Amino acid sequence: MGLIVYLGSVLLTEWGAPTWLQLPWSQFEDFAQAKDGSVYVSVRFYQRVLRYDTSGRFLASYPAPGAGYADLATDLNGRIHVRIANSVHTLDADWKPISQGECPFYGNRTWILSNEGDAECASDKEVAELPDREVSPGELLFSSRRPFGRTHFDCQDGTSLYRKGDRVIRYSSDGRVLATYGTPLYLWWAKFPVPLAAAWVVMILYGIFENQRIRRILLRFVRRKPD
Repeated sequence: MGLIVYLGSVLLTEWGAPTWLQLPWSQFEDFAQAKDGSVYVSVRFYQRVLRYDTSGRFLASYPAPGAGYADLATDLNGRIHVRIANSVHTLDADWKPISQGECPFYGNRTWILSNEGDAECASDKEVAELPDREVSPGELLFSSRRPFGRTHFDCQDGTSLYRKGDRVIRYSSDGRVLATYGTPLYLWWAKFPVPLAAAWVVMILYGIFENQRIRRILLRFVRRKPD
């Protein structure tokens, strides 16, 4: 099982996957909600960005615009911004590219939202706080001060998204759970560390069975007739 999942991840990464294919994820880099209510979750293992609606229903799987950790940001115009290393890609809600920019590889790697709605390198500016919400022109999109994704995201409808282990949870303003984003139950077998654990169990059982003495004892026990 572990080998199947590993080979499948390699093939999906190299050849891509259809947008309708839902993928399991145990860990994720970042998440954000767009103007239309879509929630985007970046999963590095498959180098994909998964899209869900406000209720947690899977909508689509998009290829990340590069290899590496993908940080996400959204703005009030409905655009999605993806930072990978020193590059930022700006896309629309349906993942169609709009623009791309780069900051110096060695530097502050600070990005702000321009008046035109594109990501603009501003490594010479010092911004104290990175907003966990949809961004307005002139505000900060990304900063090297927070390289490992956000812990929560405040949505325009008054709800909030929080990182909880290997899932994202939507809460109402009074603390009620409204939706959960994560791997569905029917894909639990492909969610790490399940494949790895299954592979270890198979290896242990195989080693036990290959041991001649243990195998003879087991076969003698199986063949023993009841009294």
